[in-house]
Amino acid sequence: RDSERLFRTTVDGLDEWLHVVDRDLRFIYLNRAFRNLCRHWRLKTNAIGNRIRDVLPFLPPRVYREYRRVLRTGRPLISCETTFVHGRAYQTETHKIPVRERGRVARVITVIRDVTEQKQAETALRESEARFSRIFHKNPGALAITAQADGRFIDVNRTWEDLFEYSRDEVVGRTSLGIGLFSTHDERRT
Repeated sequence: RDSERLFRTTVDGLDEWLHVVDRDLRFIYLNRAFRNLCRHWRLKTNAIGNRIRDVLPFLPPRVYREYRRVLRTGRPLISCETTFVHGRAYQTETHKIPVRERGRVARVITVIRDVTEQKQAETALRESEARFSRIFHKNPGALAITAQADGRFIDVNRTWEDLFEYSRDEVVGRTSLGIGLFSTHDERRT
């Protein structure tokens, strides 16, 4: 009893959505986060004994193929997918973990992590970097980005290349002293 209580307390404390299904893809366990998700999505919250398809009817056929593969091969599977529920897109990372009994897979533990905000942040960062790159490289002023620690060039724009007559490939990773742009520290200060 103590072991079971510890297991349930631990699993119910996870932020990840966790459930366990049997070989018939019927729910045999749902953690608190998964039950709350079902409530939020206005789905069955008492899904124990129901098939995945009956509780989560919006899942694509690929998900069922993945479960069958885990049951057949006994190998865990990680997948990333976008699921639409009530008009909202959720991006998830799903781990399907086989549990063996008497030499064969008897159950699959599924741990689902909502990565929607992370993916949105990654997309926003890529878009921001692309905008910065366009502004940096198309700027009419001579621009260089250097490392604060040692002054090595990280990037230069075309105007800088034309002004100083060095190509980007010649300067990236080197310092201005290293490429001979300034011959001494004193000359660099003037």
